[in-house]
Amino acid sequence: MDSRAIEKAKSRLRVAKKALANLRTSETFRDFSDNWYVFLTSAKNIYTVLDQGAKTSPQSRQWFGAKKQIRKDDPLLQYLYEARNDDEHGLGSSVSLKAEKHEIGVSLPGYSNSIVLNGGPFRNVRISGFGTAVVFEGVSPPRDLKVTSLDGKPILARRTPATTVLAEIAARGDRKYSPPTSHLGKEIPDASPTGVADMAISYLEGLLKEAERLTQSTQG
Repeated sequence: MDSRAIEKAKSRLRVAKKALANLRTSETFRDFSDNWYVFLTSAKNIYTVLDQGAKTSPQSRQWFGAKKQIRKDDPLLQYLYEARNDDEHGLGSSVSLKAEKHEIGVSLPGYSNSIVLNGGPFRNVRISGFGTAVVFEGVSPPRDLKVTSLDGKPILARRTPATTVLAEIAARGDRKYSPPTSHLGKEIPDASPTGVADMAISYLEGLLKEAERLTQSTQG
């Protein structure tokens, strides 16, 4: 493995880490999308650089060939690889904004399961035996909405803020890639874009350490 490839790949890793840090502090979806693109591109470039550096010896080529196969077989690594390709060459995006959601009358133990709604589009609407009585997605509940319990129990309302999520992506040959749920044989605990990016960074750090050891052994 060419030592120059190691140094260049380390530079790409630093860019990927900086992009991940910016993802965590992005205040708008536009900023998040921009930083996500930087992350995808710099992460993919690590492989591009190592591919060039591995051409110096049969041992390096064999090592990198095995790593490319792992990327192909692993749901998380392959998703990020295809996401970068789609972002660069297609018209889609691998991240989307899931709209804010307001749930009124969430049926949980101790909370009302029989209510009446008045206001907005509702006129004395009685609902009983529900899982969730009414949901407003992407819009706020009407200002004049009044919800009254009919069984004397408190009414549970729940708000889920807008959040950025991974989206299905398209690849060549009409292939589709869903957001990954596993990595290296283990379930992904945090499948958000930042959670997936964090796991990818950890993997790429290990990849570069292996490449560095390979460089030292071939030069020695």
